[in-house]
Amino acid sequence: MKVNWAPTADRLLQQRDRFTQRAIRQEFEQVVGGMASPPAPQSIEFDTDKRGYLTFVAEERYSVVWYLTNDTASVLAVVPTTRFSPGMHDLKARVNDVVQTESHGAVNVR
Repeated sequence: MKVNWAPTADRLLQQRDRFTQRAIRQEFEQVVGGMASPPAPQSIEFDTDKRGYLTFVAEERYSVVWYLTNDTASVLAVVPTTRFSPGMHDLKARVNDVVQTESHGAVNVR
């Protein structure tokens, strides 16, 4: 699967130290880029209508927020992992709140 990092995701990633940036990018691209179809074991689908996922990386300290479009993982944001679980009734809203906070309002989850 192809991985496309949006400029906003790159900016959020650059807020981390170089080692962490590299670990997040490499692990995500290895796990998701090597998949034939999602989800990866460490992923949660937070938007079933638009195929939005969270994938935990870097020892589950960070969450990569991405959407699957055709055969491309479009990464919108990289945020510190908070309490996300598949059964949360307001998971999409929670993800949006965390992304909004981390990006200072620059990124909205679709």
